[in-house]
Amino acid sequence: MSSSGTRRDEYLRRCRERVAQYMQQHFDGFVASLPNKLFELAEKAGNNKDQAVLFDARKQIEQNSNAISQQFLQHVEKAFDAFANHKATVSAQFTDFDCSDLKLVENDSLEISIALSTMAHKVETRAAEELYTLNQRLSAVRGGAKIVSGEAPLEPAVLVEAMAEPFASLSIDTKTRLTIFKLFDQSFMARLEAFYHDLNAFL
Repeated sequence: MSSSGTRRDEYLRRCRERVAQYMQQHFDGFVASLPNKLFELAEKAGNNKDQAVLFDARKQIEQNSNAISQQFLQHVEKAFDAFANHKATVSAQFTDFDCSDLKLVENDSLEISIALSTMAHKVETRAAEELYTLNQRLSAVRGGAKIVSGEAPLEPAVLVEAMAEPFASLSIDTKTRLTIFKLFDQSFMARLEAFYHDLNAFL
């Protein structure tokens, strides 16, 4: 391997370490905050049924917090592996989501798809400049090949999918899951632009 290739590999390794550290710290913090958030919502619930649903979701998250965090981090790691091998980092189901086909989607799945897509697009719009710069620099680290949509390891859709995946395996109703997504948007996604900026400075 050439010296330039070795340097690129080293940059990518250090970048992945930096990303993993950030993701673990902030996603773990988000997961750790959920039990208290859901408890507060349960205390304000309008009826016993809604309260019981929130308490059950809280219990499931407390029991599975480590697995939730590990699955999130593994998803991000796999996205970097896919990026390094010039493969898609975002699932076709996410990238192919088409509002014209809404009538064909079940209501619950539709609500979840819209929430996730909206969350990702908000950050893509808000952090467009930082994302463009980051992808240019990651492209250079990978050897100069252009990064197209769905191939970047840190685009918002990757992180949204990484978050949604572990919660999909829990027996949590759609309304509560959407509440969790909203909390993720407020506490994690809202910080991404600053994270992209810091990563650009590093690269």
